[in-house]
Amino acid sequence: MAKPAAPKDSDEIVTLTISPLHLIFPILQLTGEVRVTPHLGVSVIGGYGTVAVQTSTVDTLQDTRVSAYELGGRVIGYPLKQFKSLQLGAQVMYLKVDTGGAISGTNVSGSGAGVAFGPFGGYKIITPAGFTFVAQLGVQYLSAQAEAHDTAGNSDTAKDNRFLALLNLEIGWSF
Repeated sequence: MAKPAAPKDSDEIVTLTISPLHLIFPILQLTGEVRVTPHLGVSVIGGYGTVAVQTSTVDTLQDTRVSAYELGGRVIGYPLKQFKSLQLGAQVMYLKVDTGGAISGTNVSGSGAGVAFGPFGGYKIITPAGFTFVAQLGVQYLSAQAEAHDTAGNSDTAKDNRFLALLNLEIGWSF
């Protein structure tokens, strides 16, 4: 009798994904992951879009859209299978927001930037056709700073450091 074939390890070496959750803002966040060893992947993350912030003038509240940019990366270990299944890793992300000039109806402009980093656990499913789903959950430490200026020369800054949840849900393709 013939011996049953052993389960095949993953042939995929690249995964390209998009984050549907980021499209709510809307920010287009794309991730490219490369398998560097059978059980280790490295990702590069980039995103661009706009985020709504609430601003107030003397008599009204309004939503203002500010530009948002993000750049980051992940190191991902796959302890059970090659380039799929259980994931253990760490992520670092840089985010910058900028009004791009005075906020509509005011003489104020501003920007903010922050870095978040932390560990996560997750799971990657790759179908036989290559369709890929990634879910990751962890905790991250955020350090952020913002500054605002007006045309009269006044300015103000704010800083914040805190722990936050890390949640990544992505869909894409592996090949």
